Amino acid sequence: MMTDSNLDQLAEQTEKSLHTQSANQKTAKQGSRISSKLVIKALLVLAIVFSLNHIADSLHLKFGVTQAAIQSDLVNILYQAKDSIQPVMAATGEPPLSIPNTALSGLVSYEVTGNKYILRIGLGKNVASLDSDGKLIINGEQQESR
Repeated sequence: MMTDSNLDQLAEQTEKSLHTQSANQKTAKQGSRISSKLVIKALLVLAIVFSLNHIADSLHLKFGVTQAAIQSDLVNILYQAKDSIQPVMAATGEPPLSIPNTALSGLVSYEVTGNKYILRIGLGKNVASLDSDGKLIINGEQQESR
């Protein structure tokens, strides 16, 4: 038989169990709310990043890169190639068989004739060359060397 104390204990246990289940459900709901809020925030951040990237690309296409900037970059690459050749020439007295800076050897054309060489690079309508004597030519016009 059930006594009053047993019934009281059973009621307390049931109440505790229901309270624990209710708390767990609230925590689960809050957890799902938190995770859904995080997902929404992450999607917003991605949308903003994508939008900014699109804006930057459209501005770049609209205004573009100037010819002077392209020519300056091409000349800088030629001088970097020349700077990698000079130590070899100083040590051996002859130009190397290829551009020592392998990163530039794929960008720059290199021709050796005797103890002289010429470096050439082009991008679109822009073509630049630099010879071992320091003669710089950009788009067919001789320029002042560095």
